[in-house]
Amino acid sequence: MARPAMILLVLLAACGAACASENPFPMDWTVFGRITDLEGKGMEGVLVVAHCGWGTLLPKGEAASGPDGAYTLRFAPGVFFTGGKGVVQSAQAAIISARKTGFRDRNLSRQGDLLMAETMPATEDLNGRDASKVVLKGTPYRVDFVMVPTACIKTTVTDADRGPIRNAEAWVDGKDMPPASSALAQAVRTDAEGKAALDEIPTGYRWRINIGDDMYAEVAIETPGMHEIALRKTTHPAGGWWMIEIESHRNAKGESVRPSGQDEPPWTGKDGMLKSRLRAEKVLWAAGETPVLAADLQNESGKAWDVPADQCKWWVEVDGKAFKWSLKHGPVRKANLEAGKSLAGTKISLGRGWADESGNDLKLGPGRHTIRVSCGCTSQSGSTAATSNRVTIEVSE
Repeated sequence: MARPAMILLVLLAACGAACASENPFPMDWTVFGRITDLEGKGMEGVLVVAHCGWGTLLPKGEAASGPDGAYTLRFAPGVFFTGGKGVVQSAQAAIISARKTGFRDRNLSRQGDLLMAETMPATEDLNGRDASKVVLKGTPYRVDFVMVPTACIKTTVTDADRGPIRNAEAWVDGKDMPPASSALAQAVRTDAEGKAALDEIPTGYRWRINIGDDMYAEVAIETPGMHEIALRKTTHPAGGWWMIEIESHRNAKGESVRPSGQDEPPWTGKDGMLKSRLRAEKVLWAAGETPVLAADLQNESGKAWDVPADQCKWWVEVDGKAFKWSLKHGPVRKANLEAGKSLAGTKISLGRGWADESGNDLKLGPGRHTIRVSCGCTSQSGSTAATSNRVTIEVSE
């Protein structure tokens, strides 16, 4: 019984569109409101569109905001009958959305996820929806929007051997989506270099970059502008199935962005002294790759410290065993860390150059590894060591 009903709804939507072109239904439904930026200033030229119907949603009205951000949109049903009294049957969807090139509503237009009807439907006809979300004929309904700048994702997709993955379909979706949407925009395909651009991405949410039918990577897009994200197809160490991992993610300022879902690591150390923290650029590393960590220092003391800005004056502890830098090096770069200041992003590469007290080189085999780092810092009155939190990475076979 469910399948014929679904087919009937689609046919009714098609019939409604055809009938509307011959005998347009009056645009007796109205939404109005104001569109602003984050500072509350009215935004002109934002397009507000009503998509209405059952199953298939049709654009049934649009309007643009004025200089003060105000708009009034009149629209018609997406599905109706021309026989009898021409009454809109029960309730149907009325999705009100706002967009302008380079901007999207900060709530993904979810406040515009409405129903429409001539008279208030019976409770059982609302399909669990709140009666306050029904736009009635002849009764204006207010919907406001707050617009925020969007981002563009420029991604490069490579295979396990770092060759470009060409002609792969790419699109973006997520847990939070605009009403009646399965993707943020039309899918695109990677070019000969494995590159693809995904435009008009709302900021402030976590999104999934889908590659092909069954692989995706989740990213947090917090800031507007261009985000350059390198993706690599690899096998999952737990089961050997294919997956996509994020190799790097840089925002419009060129800053490195942590993979979505990784919490900010804690600062370690005594209050009022030097504190440090450590994070991995990613959790999963392929065999043959050199894991890279980033260490931050924060000076909570009342004096300045000279801190090493090179990894050759740090030591690392891997799975409980200490390793020091063993290669010759030139002058060590130092930074003067003043009171109340921080030093971010000292790179710690776990490749060649580290050895234990017996002279054995550090070798990271397959599996999980727990790592922390420490550095010696000096001041006019003495020295101290800043030791980080522990992080866990995984090296695949």
